[in-house]
Amino acid sequence: DTFNAGFIRRKLSNFENQDSKFFDFNNPEGKKQRDLYATISLDHLLNSLIVDNLDIGILDATNSTRERRDYIFNTIKQKNSSSGVKINTMVLEIKCEDQKCWEYNARAKTKGPDYAKMGYDVALKDFINRAHKYRDAFEEITKDEMIKDGGVFITLKDVGRANIEKFGVENIDHDDQVFEMIMKFIDCYYEEFGKDYLDLVY
Repeated sequence: DTFNAGFIRRKLSNFENQDSKFFDFNNPEGKKQRDLYATISLDHLLNSLIVDNLDIGILDATNSTRERRDYIFNTIKQKNSSSGVKINTMVLEIKCEDQKCWEYNARAKTKGPDYAKMGYDVALKDFINRAHKYRDAFEEITKDEMIKDGGVFITLKDVGRANIEKFGVENIDHDDQVFEMIMKFIDCYYEEFGKDYLDLVY
């Protein structure tokens, strides 16, 4: 199952009043609220894994900063310790470096629930401003960071058209059917999904 921090934010807040200023990392109240919604999403995910409601949980959130990622990994370690259930972790970083793809994605965001009651031009401008605030605060994930925290790291650039970067993969039991299923999905992503997406963009 997927646990989306944006869904929790929209469910628990007056999201229609949240313009790009809410997503400014220099806005302490906005950051506090966004951290809360991400924490709720993470707790739901981990508790669902622990009680064996599911085998794979996806935390769908923009974990842009080292602080946020440290919190996630530390919470997982605490859950591992307190529950006795081993939770394996994988970070899947989705990057869009193709300008045409980025513009296509930005236009698509104007049709999302955050902008349902906003005109197209205003919505597009607001989303671009929001994206710039995330970009300004973004801290690149490093190999040292992942070695410290454990788990697998994979970067999927431009719908898999660029080389897929991986590290930590050697630490996974390759007889693990769940892991092999995920890796097959990632390795085949461009052929099965990326080409059709690029046809829409270009």
